Amino acid sequence: MLGGMKRVLAALLKPNRAAPADRLERIRALRRGLPQGKFLPGDIDAFKRRGRA
Repeated sequence: MLGGMKRVLAALLKPNRAAPADRLERIRALRRGLPQGKFLPGDIDAFKRRGRA
């Protein structure tokens, strides 16, 4: 009984994963909103990786 309850709670509390197409659209929308030529791909990559050592 308790194991089943844990599984139900885990399923309810697990964050919903967006579909890949939805994630891509959000990324593209974010990129469209950035000033053109201000951020280079290498700069964006470095920013994403900052703090992940």
